Parts: sequence; structure tokens; C-alpha cells
Amino acid sequence: MVDLGFLRRTDRGTDYRRGELPPWLAEAAAVLDAGQLEASVLNAREAHAAARAARKQAWLAKAASAIEVTEGEAAIRGDDELFMRLALDQAHNAWALGEVPVGAVIVKDGQVLATGFNQPIGNADPTAHAEIQAIRAAAEMLGNYRLNHCELYVTLEPCPMCAGAIMHARIARVIYGAADPKTGACGSVVDLFAEPKLNHHATVRAGVLADECGALLSRFFAERRELKRGGSLPSDAEIGDGTE
Repeated sequence: MVDLGFLRRTDRGTDYRRGELPPWLAEAAAVLDAGQLEASVLNAREAHAAARAARKQAWLAKAASAIEVTEGEAAIRGDDELFMRLALDQAHNAWALGEVPVGAVIVKDGQVLATGFNQPIGNADPTAHAEIQAIRAAAEMLGNYRLNHCELYVTLEPCPMCAGAIMHARIARVIYGAADPKTGACGSVVDLFAEPKLNHHATVRAGVLADECGALLSRFFAERRELKRGGSLPSDAEIGDGTE
């Protein structure tokens, strides 16, 4: 039983001598007495997880920002699957160098213009995400920073930085694999391509080979955690959370 006797006194003009407690304090005491504190915390966590799942399903279902959502292999167009597999190959290149495995491919008129993979560690460049690398290579190939009528395939939902670069490059269409619930800018966290005040909007297709793209990231971070536990990585090495 929680001892509330210390409140049964006169304290700065508040009379507790009758043993009456403020409702909020009495309720808190009842929760503690019933051993319900742990259950309350667990219920709050479950509610938070359910809310996050509901938000994810909401943006997957919405038609805003011209997002063309695909769920399941039957909905995937052949070309989109082909080019996403090329992006996955680029993601494996990143893994081989110890980078978060994200890959990108830029296509115009059905032809690959440029590829890129995540390299911020090796390049000591926080902007060297896969999309940025591919955009730079494509712009150099065309001799023009405007990549009109181009499509960008990337294995992970673009972050706000990459979404901004995509819009500046005038890329017409973005196709990504795994959603990024931490920094995704195509609807997971923010939806920059749906912002009406911006002067360029790409259409977005979400979820192409999402399971394969997500599994690659999961395996990478599982391996990193195992290496760190075994002492093969410095104790202060960043493990990451599945994002770039």
C-alpha cells in the first residue's frame, strides 16, 4: 500500500487533514496499488506501434501526390522490376564497401543513363546518397543538370535532401523499393512531391520489390551488429537503423 500519510497535513494553505486527495493523485495511487503501472506502459507502447502502422497504411492507400502504389508481384510492371533489380545490384556494391546498401539507376527512354550507390563514408560526404550519385553522373552524361523525361529507380524511399535534388533535376518519375519510416520524403514522414507550393512534381511509384530491398538493409544491419559484438568493429562505430 502506498503511504499517503505525508499529505494529511496543512501545507501552504491546502488542508489535507481530512484525508482528502486531489482526484489525479488518488487515481495515480490506485494505479500503483493495483500494480498496473507496467501494464499501462505496455499498453501505451502497443498503442504507439498501432498508430505508426495505421499511419503507414494510410499513406500507402492515399492517392495524393500522384503516388502509384504497388503491393504484390502481380502489380509490378516488367520494366520497373528490371530497373529496380539493377538498382539492387548497385546496393550490393555499397555493401561491399561497408556502406549502407542503397542503389539507384536513372533511365531515359528505356535506356540506363547512370547508376549510383551510397558512399557517404568512403567519400566523407554526407550528401553522397545513391540518388545524388546517380543524378550527378546523369547530368554529366547529358551535359545538363535538367534531367527532363528521366526516371529514377532507388531501393530505399528518398530522404528530403534527395527529394529536393530530384525536383531540381526535373526528374519526371521516381520508383522506389522499401519505405523509410525515419526520413522518407515520399509519404512515410513527409510528402514533398505533394507540396503544392513547389514548382516541380514527380510522379512516384512505391513498393517495387519492397521485400527484397528491405531484406537487404535488414541483413546488412544484422551483420554490422554481429561484427560489433564480436569486436570486429570499433565500439563507437555507428550501426544505423536501416536508413542512409
